[in-house]
Amino acid sequence: MKYNIYESYKPLLEDWKMHIDVVKEHIKGFSDLEATQLAILLENTRTEFEVARGRLSMGMGVINEVTDVSMINTPETAFDIITAVMPNLIANDIVSVQPLDRRTGQIFYLKFKYGTKKGGIAANSDMLTSSSGFAGNDYSGEVITDELIASAGAAQTIDYDLPYAPIKPGTIKLVAGTLTATDTDNGDGTGTFSGTLVSGTASNNSINYSSGALDLDIASTTEDTYAEWEYDLNDPNAPVSDINVSVESVPVVARPRKLKSLYMFDTAYDLKVSFGLDMDTIIMKATSGEIGFEIDNEIMTDLLNVAPNNINWDYNPPYRGMEIKEYRLTFIDAINEASNTILAATKRYEGTFIVTGKLGAIVIEGLGKEHFTRTSPGGVVGGPHLCGILEEKYKVYKNPNYPDDMILVGARGEMFIEAGYVYAPYLPVFATQLLVDENLKGKRGFCTIYAKKTVNANMYCTVTVIENKSTNPAT
Repeated sequence: MKYNIYESYKPLLEDWKMHIDVVKEHIKGFSDLEATQLAILLENTRTEFEVARGRLSMGMGVINEVTDVSMINTPETAFDIITAVMPNLIANDIVSVQPLDRRTGQIFYLKFKYGTKKGGIAANSDMLTSSSGFAGNDYSGEVITDELIASAGAAQTIDYDLPYAPIKPGTIKLVAGTLTATDTDNGDGTGTFSGTLVSGTASNNSINYSSGALDLDIASTTEDTYAEWEYDLNDPNAPVSDINVSVESVPVVARPRKLKSLYMFDTAYDLKVSFGLDMDTIIMKATSGEIGFEIDNEIMTDLLNVAPNNINWDYNPPYRGMEIKEYRLTFIDAINEASNTILAATKRYEGTFIVTGKLGAIVIEGLGKEHFTRTSPGGVVGGPHLCGILEEKYKVYKNPNYPDDMILVGARGEMFIEAGYVYAPYLPVFATQLLVDENLKGKRGFCTIYAKKTVNANMYCTVTVIENKSTNPAT
């Protein structure tokens, strides 16, 4: 699919072609959209450097909101850091990334609404809010449910036009608390009602199947009266329900996150002389990498906190004698249940990724190669990282900062506007010039400036690993 929303940014792709080509050489499948996003962020950084230089030339403090160091680094260094950090953020794979071209901007996401009232479904209501999966089940079908036709305490004669017609004879059911009534076909295009809801002295008792006009005297009740029925959707005059799709936007403001690296200059000198290592290069790589890890961890933690539904899974087998390896396969069932909970809540998405703490990682990595394919070799991995694929469906990210007993199952749409959560960077990484003070202490400041917003929490579900102490462990 071609994305035209960034059409006006195409010239930036040419300006930053050299950096983009470097990324494409190292990252398979780096898309034109991702390239455009990277170009926007590089351009933002160049703009901030120009502003900083202007302030410096006038004797003013530079980027005070970022660091207490009043010097700026060379743009080329920052551009290299951004080119290295941004394409490798896990955020690119689990949430929508929408770069801002100014500190205050708009983020976008798709919104699906029911355009037509149909039974208990109100017009203009959100399609993607039900956690149970019941709302909207029959929106495209012939069954109408929960149509309110009379409020409690209203007149005992109901004069109401059922909105979806022609009605199939014998399918109408009226309910008011424990009282009910059903229709019987008269054979002439009309029907009459019988049941406990019908008044014993009813003089009005009819339904016109063609128009849906209902006229009925009901028994005294303190409950609202609801109707359900089926209509002939194949009739050329039958109404067809609408779904409204819109691109919504919300304003966001980018906020800074700051770090400052410090080291003794004599230590840096010893490293250089003895081992040929440049301390400043090591510090810049480590600190910018730490910012990337912290961004990913913050997003992952946000998703864990906003997920509205949870599935419990017991780490221990339910009875003595059950083989542990066999029992641990039920963990996959819990993950699939969380994925299907997301589908029920959104009507559109299944889980595509997992973020796990220690216990979940132990279980997943012990499932065997037929269920889990490892993608990371182990060793030095550095914070949150992709460790493998579960059941050829879920990307598994291991996060050492996650609670030991928590797993997040999440969904990501095919397009960047199909979002449950939006990460909107303005400056991915901004570094100051290295300064050495009178104590020979090296100092360099780093910051990242970005906004974030949850737009559909139902795209996430948690799994909690519990350890039932009363369970007799398997042997």
